[in-house]
Amino acid sequence: MKITFLCPHLRIAGGVRAILTYADRLAAGGHRVDVVVPAKGRGRAFWRSLRGAGPDWLSGFQARIVWVDRWRADTLPDGDAVLATAWQSAAAVAAAPARCGRKFYLVQHYESLYHGEAAAVDATYRLPLRKIVISTWLRDIMRERFGSEAEILVTPVDLALFRAVPVTVETSRPRVLMLHHEYAWKGTADGFEAVARVKASVPALRLVGFVTRKSDRNGSRPTFSSRKSCSRPNWRRSALCQASTVSPSGLESRESLTAV
Repeated sequence: MKITFLCPHLRIAGGVRAILTYADRLAAGGHRVDVVVPAKGRGRAFWRSLRGAGPDWLSGFQARIVWVDRWRADTLPDGDAVLATAWQSAAAVAAAPARCGRKFYLVQHYESLYHGEAAAVDATYRLPLRKIVISTWLRDIMRERFGSEAEILVTPVDLALFRAVPVTVETSRPRVLMLHHEYAWKGTADGFEAVARVKASVPALRLVGFVTRKSDRNGSRPTFSSRKSCSRPNWRRSALCQASTVSPSGLESRESLTAV
């Protein structure tokens, strides 16, 4: 089959990893897979195409990356299926000509909650696209709010990547590394509580935080982490703690895994 994914970017992120993993494994299975990515400018698209830029953080990636300045329905590749993977790509897929194949919408979160203007995002869920969701709560939202049925495709966890690793504590001050995020459903509060419980029996435990943004929306910064405390950690003396209240993806790259 010829399959086209519209991917918003190639940076490290859980949802993007899931999209690229599906594309990669379909290509490995013998399908012709194109991943169309906007570069936000013709010059950038040309340069990235010339360099053969791809997701260098995924080794051996087999699908073809197609750089464009922006998504245009009339320039999408011919195929048997074409998939929107974020609200920004849904309109282009909906307007794609028949030669592009059957039209799908991979929904990994209810993006109206945090991406884009809510009315504009909600409008994409009303488009005549066959929806694929990664959880029952997303299926229920599609059904109850937009009158649209959806197939459930739970994102599997790659156990070769996400697994418990035995750690020998070699210090009297063990550390736990945890993501801090402004979105409540990322579970930062749950992480704080978990660490507090452990500190009851391991008083010397230290929590080291890292952030993905310079500051949150109201301009404040988390106070439990510092550049100094995060520099060159010895992971043989540390543990990774990631918390998530509601995960948009079972394969949420370093953002939904809970491991010690």
